[in-house]
Amino acid sequence: MAAGVPVVALNATGVRDVVEDGLNGKLLSGDASVSLFAEGLTHVAACSFDDMEKLKANAAETALQFSQAKTIQKTLALYSSLIEAQPARTDIENSTWHISKRMLAGHWSSIGNIANAVGDAVLWPEPPKRQP
Repeated sequence: MAAGVPVVALNATGVRDVVEDGLNGKLLSGDASVSLFAEGLTHVAACSFDDMEKLKANAAETALQFSQAKTIQKTLALYSSLIEAQPARTDIENSTWHISKRMLAGHWSSIGNIANAVGDAVLWPEPPKRQP
């Protein structure tokens, strides 16, 4: 797309956010066979000159929306909005999440102790025999 070339792609996570069927390329079903993919390539290649120019221009425009500079700008804006929207951390140690986490850590520690005790009991060598 950055070269202004329409894309033929399978409909998958991430791809469908970039490729718009008929606008900047051809989007095929996610389970398309090799022959269907070849048909998609043929479809794009067979476009009229005017349609191909529109596809190319839209592909180049789409690429600009996902440039490194644009992506960094969007990421920083997202992080800034999340920081601004973050609730005050006044009593985070007593939140339900932290209380549950501490309880689970205690249970996990107990289970580990039990497992170690069972392992010691099963694998412990026999005590030496006492002589009378």
